[in-house]
Formats: sequence, structure tokens, C-alpha cells
Amino acid sequence: MEAFAAPESERNTTFASLHDFNSAYAYPLIRRGPDEFLLLQPYGIAEALYETPFYWMGADSGYVQTALRHRGEFTETFAAERLKRVFGAQQVFENVEMFRLKGQPVGEIDVLVLFGDRAIVLQAKSKKLTLPARKGNDLQLQADFKAAVQDGVDQAMACAGLLALCAADGRLHDASIGISTASTGLTVHCSGLPNREVEARLRGHCERRKYLQRANSWFGLALGLDGSVRLVAELVGPWQFDAVRALGRQHWEMRRRCAR
Repeated sequence: MEAFAAPESERNTTFASLHDFNSAYAYPLIRRGPDEFLLLQPYGIAEALYETPFYWMGADSGYVQTALRHRGEFTETFAAERLKRVFGAQQVFENVEMFRLKGQPVGEIDVLVLFGDRAIVLQAKSKKLTLPARKGNDLQLQADFKAAVQDGVDQAMACAGLLALCAADGRLHDASIGISTASTGLTVHCSGLPNREVEARLRGHCERRKYLQRANSWFGLALGLDGSVRLVAELVGPWQFDAVRALGRQHWEMRRRCAR
């Protein structure tokens, strides 16, 4: 209670215009005695409980970076835990990295849900409006919106677009999703080739990706051009160094540098 009561020396000097910081929001309680407080607006204490600790931690130069990191981690963890309650823990994956062929990164999915023939892509952002944006600064408002919303949307659309591309244009497509926290991943292969060739291609992609990610398991999913499931594969076994694969990767990286 003490933390949300206005100090006797507080005169709200920073509140000079409508959108300036108003200490009445940070200190909604008025002291009436040693153990007695007056609250004029019930919503005020709820708002202060949500808003004010952010500024407390921001004022601590030794802790501010840790606080900002934890803020983002909490957003992701909270979202993942709620989705697990709905879809089951085995269907929800966190911090999923996506790659095109040859290890080209596409982006990272904060939380991915695979449920039936549907995928839910969630990008968690913990940014908030800055004081200049709240005052009506259009440029700052656009920058805040980009950091809080648009960047997450763009990242989610890039990842979702690659997933959708696998069954959209009738061409061969491969998308790999690495789940480092669980030492596993998923490769999706889409084509209209015969089953025998699809099986060979899917197995090859899974083996390469499992090795590159140093994963203990890897899953493969082959889709038809209409989006139907043609084949499901699973590779299980602890990662082991392979000199042939390592040499092949070095040769490919050298060719790529020369091509540039």
C-alpha cells in the first residue's frame, strides 16, 4: 500500500499537459493516517498495479535489461501455457526456427500449435506505447505500432507463408522447423512425385536437417499438391558426428561463398 500512496513531497510537477505523466496514476492512494488510505477511483489501483512496476524496474540501471528480457519471456511463456491447456502440451512448441532449403533462415515462431491439419503461428510482443506516442506524436506512434504489432505480424506472415507455399503452386517445396529446446524438428515436403521418390526425398531432407540441427529426433511430413497427407516419417537416435556429412557441408558453404 505504501508504494502506491503519494509521498508528502509529491506536487505532480511533471503534469503540464493532458498527456504528460500524471503522478495520480502512479500514486492513486491518499494517505489519511498511519494505516488508513483513501481511494477515489477503484480502477486507479488496478491501473497502477499494471503500469507502475514497469517504471520502477526501468529506473534501476543495473536491472533494466534483465527486466525487459523477462517481460518478453513471460509473454511467450504465458501464451504457450494457455495454448497447452487448450490443445495439449504435445501439440505446442516454443521458439521454433524455420529454414528454407540449404539452411537459409526464414524466421522464428515464438509459439507454434500443430493441431490436425491446422497450424497456429503466434508471435509474442511485449512492447508498449511510449510517452511521446501517448502525447500524439504520429511518427513515434507509428514506430511504437511497428515494434509492438507490425513486426510480429510480418514475422508471423513470413513463417505462415512458407508453410502455406508447400501446397500452393504445384512445385517442389520443403520447409524445416527446428525446435532446439526439445532437440527435434519437422520437415514438410510437398510434391506430386511418385510415392517412392517422395519417400526418398523426405528421408534425405530429414536426415540432413537432423544432423545440421544436432537433434536427437526429427519428423517428416509429405503433402500432396491438394494438401493431403501422403507420408509421415520419424527419425529417432542420438546425434553423432559424421565426417562425410561435415565435409559435404563445408564444400557447400565454400561453393556458396564463391557464388557470391
